[in-house]
Amino acid sequence: MPPFSRYAALLAILSNSASALETSSYGVDVSFPQHHPRVVTVGDGAFLPDRQDFYDTFLENCRLHDHDACDENENDRIAMNLRQPKGMVNYTETGFSTARVPEKVFKVIRKFWEDNAGREEVEDWDTGNTYTNHWESPSWMLGIDNDKLKGSGSKLKHMIWEVARHALGEWTGQELTPTSLYGIRKYTSGSILSTHVDRLPLVTSAIINVAQDVDEPWPLEVIGHDGLAHNVTIQPGEMILYESHSVLHGRPFPLKGRYYANIFVHFEPVGHSRDHGFNPDNDAHYESMLNIKAGFNHHGGLPPYIVDGSLEAFQWRRENPDKDWEPRWAYEADEEEGTGSNGAHYASHTGNVELLEHIITNPQHRKELIFEHDVNGWLPIHEGTRNGHENVIRLLVKHGVDINERTNFGKGKSVLNLAYDYHDEDSSFINFLINEMGAINISDEPEL
Repeated sequence: MPPFSRYAALLAILSNSASALETSSYGVDVSFPQHHPRVVTVGDGAFLPDRQDFYDTFLENCRLHDHDACDENENDRIAMNLRQPKGMVNYTETGFSTARVPEKVFKVIRKFWEDNAGREEVEDWDTGNTYTNHWESPSWMLGIDNDKLKGSGSKLKHMIWEVARHALGEWTGQELTPTSLYGIRKYTSGSILSTHVDRLPLVTSAIINVAQDVDEPWPLEVIGHDGLAHNVTIQPGEMILYESHSVLHGRPFPLKGRYYANIFVHFEPVGHSRDHGFNPDNDAHYESMLNIKAGFNHHGGLPPYIVDGSLEAFQWRRENPDKDWEPRWAYEADEEEGTGSNGAHYASHTGNVELLEHIITNPQHRKELIFEHDVNGWLPIHEGTRNGHENVIRLLVKHGVDINERTNFGKGKSVLNLAYDYHDEDSSFINFLINEMGAINISDEPEL
């Protein structure tokens, strides 16, 4: 079934209104908190009514079950939703699709399900885990690798691996290696799945619908690469393909029915495709690409799906100190953690226009780094301003950065106001900002 707007799906289910399919669309934080701890409204009034009340009740019930651990887990979920997608390489235009499981394979999967009906075990979730409302709607697991179950084992797992690998490989154009396979998980009545991105190395993934007993469809809501929410509904014998490392996904509306059973299959790309400009058969070309422009080494020990220079790259290297890599930026070599700077901050700070141009125009989707704040709320344009790099400012503005961007996450000093702190009022740099770039003076002082 083709994907469509989640709100349109709700209206179609509730009112069977065809016109609703043409008019409704929304982004993050509308159906469930995704980037912030509160839902937002669209236009006048609540776009999806009562969603904040629903979330508040969800979180309060978790606290009653697991106390303060719930808030810590929620903060981690939202922080990862914000940070991780910015540092990921995307491989498809939309971020999600659907496919059918070959009939012969699905018959084997269904036979395993039916032969072992009633032998599921309650899934054990960590204390304070807020990815599901397991305290009131427990999920059950029928483990494919549980050797006590009829038909389980390596043959069944291999069959599922290969079916999913083939579909995802064709869709993404990547050579894939398995990272995780689990299920069959059976969600029960009233279940929800909080919107999230998967932890690495779960990069390209498939959800196989094994069986369901529902009163109405229970869609997977995904925030596609277009920034909009989409509803994806599949039937038993079909699977959802999605870039789980960068696409927010969840089931934020309660399951209406008895159960919904899935298998989850995850992979990571094993290396760069030829689209990235690498030719491993030509040693000289390969080495030159690895050391491209001003020491910007694309790979440098990172998995190929992490954007070098991003905050996610910084975190990965901190968490994997035993891997073979060299610091690419000053902030990576610094023993002090927590600056939040990325490669664009460093290039702007040092005035390295060639490196900044590479970050912006490289086909690996690095341009978003120029819009990423550090922990103090500074953008790369503020680093360039502090050090008076005119060509850095020109390049950033050319590629969409507002010349009047403010520090402190938009609440502090404008570019010009910041420049007055570091440069003389009659300097050529101040003149450049005002007369050539059109910068205006916005102070961070509160209005009286």
